[in-house]
Amino acid sequence: MVSVIIPLYNSEKTALASIESVMDQDHKDLEIICVDDGSRDATYPLLKGCSLRDKRIRIIRQENAGPGAARNRGIEESKGDFITFLDGDDTIAPDLIGALVRSSGDSDLVMGGFMSILSEHPEYPVDICSPEPFSGTAGEYAGSMLMEMLKDDSAYLIGSKLYRTEMLKNDRIRFDNRYRICEDALFSVSAMAAARRISVIPNTGYHYISYSGRSLSSGYDGKGIEANSALYLALRDNFGEQLDRGELDAYFIRRYIGQLLRIYSMSDLKGEDRFAELERVLRDPVLNSVLSEGDLRKVKGASFRLGAGLLKHGKHRAFHRLCCFRYGRKEGTDRFT
Repeated sequence: MVSVIIPLYNSEKTALASIESVMDQDHKDLEIICVDDGSRDATYPLLKGCSLRDKRIRIIRQENAGPGAARNRGIEESKGDFITFLDGDDTIAPDLIGALVRSSGDSDLVMGGFMSILSEHPEYPVDICSPEPFSGTAGEYAGSMLMEMLKDDSAYLIGSKLYRTEMLKNDRIRFDNRYRICEDALFSVSAMAAARRISVIPNTGYHYISYSGRSLSSGYDGKGIEANSALYLALRDNFGEQLDRGELDAYFIRRYIGQLLRIYSMSDLKGEDRFAELERVLRDPVLNSVLSEGDLRKVKGASFRLGAGLLKHGKHRAFHRLCCFRYGRKEGTDRFT
C-alpha cells in the first residue's frame, strides 16, 4: 500500500482537484492522508465530503504549524509500505503512482520528473522535466546525475517521488520545521543519503500548478541563507566524493545571490533596513566560505558573477546600491524611480 500525504491550509479552491487526482489513480492500493493544518476556510467540510465518497481518505486536523509539520504528522500516521506527497494545489496524472510502484523493486527511493502548468492554460505546459532512467546505489546516482537534477529542481520536488516508509521511520527522516525555504530539498537529500538503492524514471505525471501569486518558494524569508547553507553542507557531507566541488560551489553561489536579491525584490524592508538585513545574512560562515573558495568563472549569468564578485571582495555597499538600482528603488527610500 502507498500512503499519499496531502498537507492542506486554506485550500478550499484547489484541494478537490488535488484529492480527486489521487482518487482516480490506476493504482488503487492507497491510503490518502489529508492533514488539515489549521485551515480557516471551508477546507475541512470539503475533506469530509471527499471522505464520504472514498473510504481510503483519512483526515487529520491540527493547529497551524506549517506544511513541513503537517507532512511529518502524515509520516507518523502512515500505514503504507511507501509514502509519496502531494501539495494541496497540485495534481498528479492517473498513472503516476502505479509507475513509481512498478519501478520500485528493491529501491528505497524512486524519483520521477514533473510538469509545470499555468492554471489559466493547463493545456500548455511551461516546463517539462523528464530525467533519464536510472537504477543503482545512492553513490552511483550522485556521481552520474544528481548535479543535473539539482539544477532543474527535480531532485528537490518531493511530490514526484516514492519513499520506502521503513527507511523514513527507521532513519527518522523528517522535514526541518526551522525552515520554510529548502525544507523540501533538505528532506530529499536526507532520503537520498539514507537510501540503499535509488531508481529514476522519466515519468512527468506530477503537475506543479502555477497560480497567480504562487511560486515554489515565494517571498523573502530571513532564514533563506541559513537554510541554503544547511542544504550545501548536507550535499557536501553526504555526496562530496561524487560531486564536483567547483560545480557545487558555483551552483550555490547562484542560489545565495538569488536569496539576497529577495531582500530587495520581495521583502517589506525599506531604506537602510535592507542594507542592515544584507549585512546580517552575509555573516553566514558557509556563504562566506563558498564565496571565498568558489571559482566565479563557473557561475552562470553575468549579473550573478558581478554580484558575487562584489561580495567576495567585501563591497557590500556597492552590491546594495546595484540591487536598489536593479529593482527600481532609490537607496534610502521605498519609492520607485
